[in-house]
Amino acid sequence: MAACELDPIVEAARRQIEHHVSALAPKAPVHFVGAYDLDPIHLAFWTIVETDEQKDGLKADETLIATFRRLLLDAGYPSHSVPYVRFAFESRETVDRDWAGSLWHAMK
Repeated sequence: MAACELDPIVEAARRQIEHHVSALAPKAPVHFVGAYDLDPIHLAFWTIVETDEQKDGLKADETLIATFRRLLLDAGYPSHSVPYVRFAFESRETVDRDWAGSLWHAMK
């Protein structure tokens, strides 16, 4: 699949992941990064919550990543690539405390 074909799929999945997360951590934006235009395995989603406690709760949810992967499949992402897609959680508290408020530096 070409990147132009994957863009709307990735955005649809991002919206669905964000909607799912909102029940657990309201107002938590979900971002994506990656070179999925080169190969669909190169995709990562970052969920940014307000507190370390929220972050720890999301990380402890053993079914959450499986749910995110299902949402990717439901959106039409290439099934052979879904197991390689990464999901990360970070808190605004950690970004402010450890990265001087720079989400870009925290994601590196």
